Amino acid sequence: MPLAPHGAPMPLERNQETARDSSATKAAVITAIATVTAAVIAATGAFATGLLQVQSSTSQSPSPTSPQSIGPTASTSSHAVATSEAPGNTIKPSIESKSTAVYLSDLQSVEGEAKAGESKANAKTYKNSIILGYNDCSEDFQVGYNLDRKYRHLQATISPADTTRSGIGIRFMAFLDGKNIADHDLVVGQAKRLDVDVEGGLRLVLLSRIHKVGSDYQTCPSDGDRAVWGDAQIS
Repeated sequence: MPLAPHGAPMPLERNQETARDSSATKAAVITAIATVTAAVIAATGAFATGLLQVQSSTSQSPSPTSPQSIGPTASTSSHAVATSEAPGNTIKPSIESKSTAVYLSDLQSVEGEAKAGESKANAKTYKNSIILGYNDCSEDFQVGYNLDRKYRHLQATISPADTTRSGIGIRFMAFLDGKNIADHDLVVGQAKRLDVDVEGGLRLVLLSRIHKVGSDYQTCPSDGDRAVWGDAQIS
């Protein structure tokens, strides 16, 4: 038992009161700690919620470094205009081209005369041919077509028809706006595949000269001497 002043024992009531005060103090401290802890947790939750809202708002807004396109999207058409990004360069339109090949036999000629259709040359049959050798033998045989500057390639297999006489040579020539772009001399049994650039051209002329081998002078063809432009087409 605690002692009172002068060595006398402390009364029991005072001891109990002291114990009660100590318990009350501990309870108050615990309550205060709990209150502060709850306030800190609430503040932390509010801060986290606000941060998430800011991040969500930022992600939904357009980036200043990546502006959205305004107006219609660029066309992917084959008629699109080609441009250069280099400063000072002049913007030049690209040549418009057809997406599919067109047989010359399906076009209307604008000059000369030729037969369009099937012919056999070098043992092969060409169903969409241009055949020269039917008009007046006093001149070279030729036919012309307008390309309207829409095509890039002339393709054909050139060969004398299988009915051409031995000893006869046929010279195959193609002209684009007056410029010679192909020139080959063949005899029966020979053939050559053509793939000629006609980009930007307007007038295409096919010309064939039938002559005796060893001479470049025109000769009158027989009924079978023909120049075959096998499956001639532009694309």
